[in-house]
Order: sequence, then structure tokens, then C-alpha cells
Amino acid sequence: MGASASDHDTPPPPEDAAQPDPEHVINTGIANIPPIHAVFQPIVRTASGLLEGYEALTRGPAGSPMRSPNAIFAAAREAGEAVKMELMAMELAARTFADLGLPGRLFLNISPLSFVERSQDILDVARRLRGTGLRPERIVIEFTEGDRIHDHEKMRWSVMGFRSLGFQIALDDLGEGFASLRMWKELEPEIVKIDQHFVRDIDTDPWKRQFLRAVQDIATVAQTQMVAEGIETEAEYKVVQDLKFHFAQGYFIARPSARPAPVTGALVTGMGRGIQLYPEISGVGDSGTTAYQLAVRVEPAAPEQTGQQIYQRFVEDATLHAVPVVKDRKPIGLISRYGLIDRFARPFRRELYGHKSCVGLMNPAPLIVEYNVSLQEIGQRLTASSSGYDIADGFIITQDGLYVGVSTGQGFLRELTELQIRTARYANPLTLLPGNVPITLHIQRLLEARLDFRVCHVDLDYFKPFNDLYGYQRGDEMLQMVAKVLLNTADRGCDLVGHIGGDDYIVIFQSADWTERVQAALAQFQTERLALFAPDDIARGGFNSIDRRGQPQSFPLTALSVGGVEVPGGTQATQHEISARAGEAKAQAKKEVGSSLFVDRRGWGQKPPAKDAAPMPG
Repeated sequence: MGASASDHDTPPPPEDAAQPDPEHVINTGIANIPPIHAVFQPIVRTASGLLEGYEALTRGPAGSPMRSPNAIFAAAREAGEAVKMELMAMELAARTFADLGLPGRLFLNISPLSFVERSQDILDVARRLRGTGLRPERIVIEFTEGDRIHDHEKMRWSVMGFRSLGFQIALDDLGEGFASLRMWKELEPEIVKIDQHFVRDIDTDPWKRQFLRAVQDIATVAQTQMVAEGIETEAEYKVVQDLKFHFAQGYFIARPSARPAPVTGALVTGMGRGIQLYPEISGVGDSGTTAYQLAVRVEPAAPEQTGQQIYQRFVEDATLHAVPVVKDRKPIGLISRYGLIDRFARPFRRELYGHKSCVGLMNPAPLIVEYNVSLQEIGQRLTASSSGYDIADGFIITQDGLYVGVSTGQGFLRELTELQIRTARYANPLTLLPGNVPITLHIQRLLEARLDFRVCHVDLDYFKPFNDLYGYQRGDEMLQMVAKVLLNTADRGCDLVGHIGGDDYIVIFQSADWTERVQAALAQFQTERLALFAPDDIARGGFNSIDRRGQPQSFPLTALSVGGVEVPGGTQATQHEISARAGEAKAQAKKEVGSSLFVDRRGWGQKPPAKDAAPMPG
């Protein structure tokens, strides 16, 4: 307690340079363990960045091999003094916290085993602290991961006793082991802290975000407050904030310090408000499905097994599609059901091959893919003209070259079909930009977060006559060029570029300089579009084509019209109303000749504005 034995798996990086006061450093009296002191790391309320409290951590002398808590507690366990060390560190941390007059709650670590075996000693420490003014209501007992509890009933009674005195209970490092999941159910803690492994890189890892969403759902039902540990970047903080975690802790907020500076306002400031744009909807048409999800574990054959033995496996198991041949855990070939049965059906083949090594019956060059290869890449390799792979045979999946499993061609095609259906809903097949579903979800997230944002409806002018004159291939090139221009000028960390169909795009801006970004996109489009027109058309500033009534007509060079609408945080507007406003603004922009931006500056519920377009030279 008061000393996490696991606040870092490796020695911590440089901390706050403040040194502890001499009276806050104590000799342990344990052989080979130097004097120790406490440091304190802030925990903030994620939504506001305001201080909630501090976690107390134990440190040895700076620059010493015994600086880290891992080394200190390992030495204490080796000396048979682990419980004594925990109690000593707990009392030191609590007294130091009180002496420094630190605000908020104090999170004190202790192993569950020490808590059960020495609960009376912990209460004695709490009684000795009464004179400091540190009441139980300000103390959170944080159980560290590691010990396996055998007497859960005794653990529950101990927790109930402490809770009746005003203490709160927290579980540390959820996700590091299975024991903490059972303890969550058994002890019903007020607070659960997520292990830093699941927070690190959460802004780029969809799997971790899904894990945290699931944990947050459990926490909501259990009425548990969640702390995200190990936050090291602004992007990670934004995602945790977006997922509505109650509290956050990590080096991005503040490093542990022996004497934390006074807190007069929010600890997390200056980063602006906003939500992180998740990578899976940022314009990459990749499902994230890999070969590992397709792997089915089939007991491999050894090279010394005979053809007859493999044949017998196929006879006994009608669902067995193929058998890999593996030597020293590495695949060397694949025997398919249909290939083997076809061979054995021919005259004398069974007698010829049945009692020989199965190596003579295998395909020695099957498709072998690593477990993390994407579904798209597998498809490309299967359909490569010179590959020689038969999709009916399936393929072998490995990890670092070692056998993991096999996948049938049928299973691959089924998953590929489902991927195409999902992609059709979530991404435009031409530009691979997000489609209607992710656009709608993103706007909903912004509305729920009560954040300022802007929605721009982008449309090509005179695109149909251009398409009719120059052909569909040139038309597709222009659509892809618009997508590239919008992506180039948006902030891909927070601005969503989507393609809702045809020549219509949506850009959802959180960037404060969004109008400058739109003007940059218009200017870039004006230049890049010229590569798609004939020199004569460029020279006269237009082209001849057929209008919608089938009549010949002259048109200006294809332009880009953008209608923007500002949505202040807390606006009581529906997604339909926002989309309708952006569409109206786009219609106003199209009245201008050449590429232009029209911004709808109405307050919500007001009359239509006067014309306020900012045209670009045609």
C-alpha cells in the first residue's frame, strides 16, 4: 500500500526533479534495501482535466539500481519482508501526502494477500493518521495485480469492513491477468484502473478501443468509475476522453513528483477540445481482417506418415478439407482432400502411393501467409496470374514461419464477400473514402460531445458534361483527384473527409482554420484539374458538350463548389438539419462562376442569409 510494485515494468523515465524533504525519507531496516520515499502522480477527471487526486508510488535513491519499485519489492520478497515493506511504504506515503497538504484523494497500493492477512495492521496505520487530518473518505485502497486469492469470502468481509469506515476500493491493472476480472465481480470496487498496455497507442489501434468500449459497458452496469493509466500523448487522452472514461493518469498529464506543484486549475490545458478521428474511418478502405481470423487448427501430418494414413483421416472426418505437412513446426506442403482422393481413384495409384511417405502426395508450393496479412493481400496473391495457387485448396497460415492453421478457399471467399458488403456500407468503392454510415456516426459523436464543428458539402460543377465528353475513365480520375485534394488539405487527425456518392463529398472539420483549408483545397483543385482537360479547352476556359436535354452547349471548366455550415457545441440540431443546411449552402456556392466557398452563418432557427460567397477565379 502506498507503493506500487508494478507501476512500471521497467525503471521509470526521468521524473520531476524535486527532491523529497529529509523528514519524508525513511530507512527501511531491511537488508540490501536503501532509504525510500514517496512520489505522487496526479489523476485527473478526463472530461475537465481537473485534479481528482494522486497515486502514491515508492522510490529509492535517485540514480540507484534500487530506484524503481520493482527492484525494491523484489528485494523485500527475497528477504521475506514483503508485507512489512508494503505497510511501511503505505504509512510513509500517507504521512507525506498529509504533510504536503495535497488536495483530492490519495490512492494507496497494496497486494490483495497483504490486505487479507494484515488488515488489522492497516487499520492501525489509519488510526495513527487521524491526527494528520487525512480521513478514510479521502483514501482509495488500490489492489495491485499479482496475488491469487484463495479465500474470497474472507477478502469480501475485509473489504466490507474497510468500506464501512469510509475507505473506497480500486482494482489496479485490469486486463493484466484473469484474477482482476473475478475480483471486480466479487468485490464490486468503486474504481477500476485499466492496465496501460490497453491504453498505449489507443488512437491507432481499433482492437484496443473496442476492448475499452466493452470494459466501459461493464463499468456502466456495475456503476464503477474507470481510470485509464499510462496516457503518454494528447491523441491517447482525446480517445479516452471520447470514450467517456471518468479519470486519466499518465506522463502526458504529469510525471510523479516528490513535491507536486500546487494545482490552481485544470492540469490538462492548452490542447483544445475535440475528438480523435479514428483511423478506421479516415479514408483507408481496409477491414482490419487478417489471416489469423481465418485460421482453423488442423493437426498436421509428419513427412514420415504414409498416404494411406492421410487417406484414412479424410475418410473418418468428412469436414476435413486439407492436411498440412509440417516438419520442425514449419509447413512444407499441403494435401487437399480432392487431390488425394482423385489420385487414389486412378488404377494402381493407391497401391503405388499408399504405403509411401505422404510427401509425394502433397503440393510442395501451396500459398503460405503470415497470420497478420490482410484479406486484401491474400486475394491479390490468390488471383495473381502467375501464382499457380488453386483457391479450392485453401492456404496455410503461419506466425514467424511456424505453422498456425489452415483456411479453406470457401471460408476465404465467404469472408471476402462479407467484407465487400461491409465496405459498400462504409466506404466509397472508387475513392475508398468513408461513406454515409461512418459520416453519420462521426457527426453523432460530435453532437454528443457538445463540440464545435463545421460540415462542408463539396460538389463538382459541370461534371456530367465533362464525363460525357472525356469519358468515364477520365471522370473517375477527376473524382479521385478531388478526394486526394480534400485529404491533402484536411487535418487527418481530426477532420473527416467522406464521399457520399457521385461527385458529392462531405468534409467534417474540427480544425479552427477550416476556411483557410477549404480555400487551399479550391486553389489546389484549380491547378490540378488542368491535367484532365485538352489544351484547347484550357486555352478558351471551357469545353463543348451535351446538356441534360441532349443539346450542344458550352460549359466553363469543371469547378468545385463548397457549402459550409458551422455547428456550435451544444446545438440542438439533428443530423438531417445539419445536412440540409450544408446542402443549401452548397447550392448558393454553385451560383458563383468558378470554384467557391459559401458559408452559412445563420444561427440555428434564423432566416436564410444574404449571399456571402467567396469565389475563386475560374
